[in-house]
Amino acid sequence: METKLQAHRIEKIRIRIGFGSVFVVDGIGKSRGLALFWTTEVRVDIQNYSRRHINAVVKEDGVAQGWKFTGFYGHPEVLKRKESWTLLRHLSSYQSSAWLSMGDYNEISSDEEKFGVRRQPRRQMNDFRDAIEGSRLVDLGFVGPKFTWSNSQLVGHFTMERLDRALANEEWKELYPFRRVEVLAACASDHAPVMISFHKNASQRRKKKFIFGYEVAWHKCTTYKEVIKKVCRVKENNRGAWYSVLNKLEKCKNSLIQWKKENKSQSEDILKQTTTKLLELQGEEEEWDLDEIKNLQSMANGLLEEEEMKWQQRAKVDWLKHGDKNSKYFHACATQRRRANKISSIIDAEGITCDSPESVVEAFLSYFRWVLSTSSPTGVEEALAVVPRRITNQMNVDLEREISIEEVSLALSQMTPLKSTGPDGFPVGFFQDNWVVVALQYFFSSGVIFPTINSTFIALVPKKSNPYVVSDFRPISL
Repeated sequence: METKLQAHRIEKIRIRIGFGSVFVVDGIGKSRGLALFWTTEVRVDIQNYSRRHINAVVKEDGVAQGWKFTGFYGHPEVLKRKESWTLLRHLSSYQSSAWLSMGDYNEISSDEEKFGVRRQPRRQMNDFRDAIEGSRLVDLGFVGPKFTWSNSQLVGHFTMERLDRALANEEWKELYPFRRVEVLAACASDHAPVMISFHKNASQRRKKKFIFGYEVAWHKCTTYKEVIKKVCRVKENNRGAWYSVLNKLEKCKNSLIQWKKENKSQSEDILKQTTTKLLELQGEEEEWDLDEIKNLQSMANGLLEEEEMKWQQRAKVDWLKHGDKNSKYFHACATQRRRANKISSIIDAEGITCDSPESVVEAFLSYFRWVLSTSSPTGVEEALAVVPRRITNQMNVDLEREISIEEVSLALSQMTPLKSTGPDGFPVGFFQDNWVVVALQYFFSSGVIFPTINSTFIALVPKKSNPYVVSDFRPISL
């Protein structure tokens, strides 16, 4: 991706869109830089880079064969564009395997790829075609608007060109026979985004299991509170405070799931209609209605900005803070390959390699059952008898006094609202907005709590940079 932003700004965008890593080539002066994002589902090893390209090796989990990717930016100055084609040919000499190259090449390959008053010199188009053929690449085509860039100027100067594209060699095409290059609507730039989706077979993608998760952005919707109030108005059978709270939480979850589907559908419909209209206008091979396009772009941007709170909730707050103050750290992280969060294989306590999901799970369960099991030690009471008493009688009186509503409210308000949720899907932020003190007071007075209240997710944290055996991880409760 071509960008005017510096590395620390790019890092904040990476967090917002939920990608695992990013590599940035900063621009110099008024010249633009480059950025390459990737998710935790792939491993990317940066091979080389310049102000005009980023060259990398991409490896997917569970796939032994990697392939080459080049993010390319053709020189914006016509007189220096041959330097870009020389670079492209030079890169092709190192690509002995599957190779995909995408980017803004700043050139068209034929008259059909331009709409405007001035015609493109044939020599320039020939040079570009020769560079593509000399690099053993072919254009992967596209679906959507024909042109990917416009100067958005008035009548008499309006120009559109197809400058952005995806190129690949035959090895990459054979590796991914199911592929689609799509030109999307240009909402916030003079360039339209180009998206490529690909996989090796038609049934490769699997649906992920749905897990409910409360979105903190919901409280901005006027109808959200009504959903919660409707659930809370329903009277419960007199089966205790804990049962009432748990039952209402379950009903809240089901009601919010249905509410989310309805609201998401409406928001998605509006965004889809807006982008569809944008694509229609930007796909016209004549001068555009610039006022209408700008209005639609503004509307689309407003809808997309609503996603910001969702991505902030998924990002760690500390990382957002440090991203503003310590860009060197993030830039250093982005230049190295990160391990994916998924544990594809592990060596168990007996030294046996486990590489199936079931065997990996069993290896960790067996190991931590052994580590956390008691050895039934004796003499515990005798050992505790010699421990000096630190709690005074007055301290006991203070600890045993009744907990007030104000204390519970204050403690709740001081908790971080967006930390990881438990199995119920509700973070602290939900209880800060919609909290009930009855069950909490009952717990402090009786010491009784429903076991499901303490249910939690267990995460495995690596003890070192390259863990490969079960003892290299430690469990933590989220």
